[in-house]
Amino acid sequence: MAKHQLGKSNQKLYFVSILLETINNSENNDKLLNKKAIVQANLEACLFHLESAYRCFLWEICHTYELEVVAGQSLDDVIAQSQQEGKQIQELNYFHQLEHQDGTWLNSLLKSYQRVSGLDPNANAQVQSAASFNAIEVRKVEEFETPEKIFEWHNVLKTEIENIRPTLSEW
Repeated sequence: MAKHQLGKSNQKLYFVSILLETINNSENNDKLLNKKAIVQANLEACLFHLESAYRCFLWEICHTYELEVVAGQSLDDVIAQSQQEGKQIQELNYFHQLEHQDGTWLNSLLKSYQRVSGLDPNANAQVQSAASFNAIEVRKVEEFETPEKIFEWHNVLKTEIENIRPTLSEW
């Protein structure tokens, strides 16, 4: 019998697939009034779901090894906790290395997620001009990653999960 629920990481990866399809359809639709904003919104949503799928899979690993973790706990803290409990969890160490090594797919994904989800500490709080929040008037969007890069990260994360998950059931 399974020790944990696989649904969350799978669900998040599926959502990314749907969003990537929407991006593709949007880029090929000349009738859209604000194509750039639609594509950008979907790219950012992809990042959110990729990061969530990754965090859900980490929880799955922790649960497999009967390591109790709480939401928002950093991977560094989880590894320290596992070591305190006398557990050496190879899968967590693997992802820790990917997280902290510049240039890896996971490090790049997490940095990109931080860019779009975090606050800019250098941002100016004074309004420079009147701002309209009408979506039709959105003309400038911050471009950060291409759909191809998001697609690549999706495929790599999905492959990692598919390769690691069977070994978890052997534990």
